[in-house]
Amino acid sequence: MTDRDQHLQDAFDRHLRGEGPPPEADDPEAEAYRHVYAVLGEEPAGDLSDDFAARVADRVGLDPAPARSWVEIAPLFLLVAGLGAGLALLPSLSGPLAEGVQGGIRTVRALSANVRLDVLGAAGLVLLLTVLADALWQQWPRLRRVTTAS
Repeated sequence: MTDRDQHLQDAFDRHLRGEGPPPEADDPEAEAYRHVYAVLGEEPAGDLSDDFAARVADRVGLDPAPARSWVEIAPLFLLVAGLGAGLALLPSLSGPLAEGVQGGIRTVRALSANVRLDVLGAAGLVLLLTVLADALWQQWPRLRRVTTAS
């Protein structure tokens, strides 16, 4: 939006609130905004149908968001339940857990003598960010370019 458009909208908003005169009538952009504000001020004739939103979404090429199914919610529930069980059993697992962590640290130290872990970590981070960006792109269809038939 240009500064001129913002100025015209602000002027029409002030005029509708009774705080000033309308913008000059000889400007074609102001005349276009005057027409839009006049149409917005009119009450629609009749009632909208119950499927109006679905028809508009279909016309612009957007599918309505489906409800989440149990298949999508179950993994989250299992993850939370597993974390809760792990926290409940943590005191009895502290010995084996500490040994496992120490073994992992020894393995990483031995591996770091032969492999550049910073390069592997950077490559893994790039891969993870790419997968997350792709998942985000698939979840938000309105971010994708929507082609409409004229």
